[in-house]
Amino acid sequence: MNALTVAVAGPCPRSADSRPHTWEPGASTDLISFGAPDHGVSVYLGRCRYCAVPLLAVLPVSEDLRGGGPFLEVPGAQL
Repeated sequence: MNALTVAVAGPCPRSADSRPHTWEPGASTDLISFGAPDHGVSVYLGRCRYCAVPLLAVLPVSEDLRGGGPFLEVPGAQL
């Protein structure tokens, strides 16, 4: 079993001016626990369009990635 490291996404290393990663979508899923109260998150997997670092976003189930991050980097992950 391989361990993965998750870190707050830094600037894209291919950016000349320290710009953030550019999201390229991969897979997503909603994880919902029904009860009182209901809980849920949306998990998005993707990668940076320019440097290909794997990215992860976990947001409340009612939100999506239209507004951008926050993203987490998952170095070494294979997506």
